Amino acid sequence: MKKLLMLILLINLALANKKSNNDEYSFFYILHTALKNSPIIDIAKSDVKASKAELKARKSTNYPNFYMSANTGYSGTYDDYAGSVYVGNDNLSSNNDFQNSVSLILSYDIYKFGSDSYAIEAAKEGVKSKNYEVCVKSLELSLEVLNAFHRALTLKNRIEIYENLKVINELISNYSVRLNEAGELDKISTTNKKLDLVNLNSQILKSKTELKAIVNHLSALSSLNLIESNLPKSFNVSYTYPKFIKFENTYKSKSLEAQEISAKYNITSNERSKYPTISLYARYDFYGQDRDSFDRAISDTKKHGYRVGI
Repeated sequence: MKKLLMLILLINLALANKKSNNDEYSFFYILHTALKNSPIIDIAKSDVKASKAELKARKSTNYPNFYMSANTGYSGTYDDYAGSVYVGNDNLSSNNDFQNSVSLILSYDIYKFGSDSYAIEAAKEGVKSKNYEVCVKSLELSLEVLNAFHRALTLKNRIEIYENLKVINELISNYSVRLNEAGELDKISTTNKKLDLVNLNSQILKSKTELKAIVNHLSALSSLNLIESNLPKSFNVSYTYPKFIKFENTYKSKSLEAQEISAKYNITSNERSKYPTISLYARYDFYGQDRDSFDRAISDTKKHGYRVGI
């Protein structure tokens, strides 16, 4: 499927970069410009970047945590010796003097019962879903441009036909007036010819108004300042009739399927997060004593301690 998408994209790009003569824009050029400048597709692509960032954050939980802490304090309630008292991750003074300490701490979660791996798989499925959403938005925009372009060409051709009919009806109306003046045609028939001409002018005005609205809509989709003369008279594209695609094979279905799988992984990850975690813990402490200078206390460190545990 990816190879097919790349082939279609390359063909569209090759055709899109060629403009027709006489200031006419081909359908593929308008479509390419619309896909390139669409804010909706840009938002979908931003969602892909956000999902990739989330995946990177989930993977970072597999790395160990390393940090450093520093403490300074005074106590006069203990015997005159250097030692350490730990409260959580904090190292407190336990001697009758000023004490400064610096600790290097390393922690690593060895086993989480699959909570982290399921979270990573959920994030991967989230990236897949967002990529499919870009395809969905691109397809929806392509169909919208196609419908608008087809409608604009239909109206343009209709107006041309109406204009030719108008010339003929004006001649018929003029002849009917002359025939009526010569007594060869009754007044009712002459009036009907004039009404036909009025109705035809009304249809032309209505079609031109609708065409202008659709061209403005195409301009908004493609960020091009289009006018009626920029549109060709016909597609000049050979039509093919692809086979019907089942919903489960569409981009929308693939996106929903990836969202469902991601939700299942997230549920499992949240459940496993309630289980105990086996972690490795290690810290190394440096002690120094100096009333006036923390820097000298660090440089004079002669006492140290460490802890390692699971």
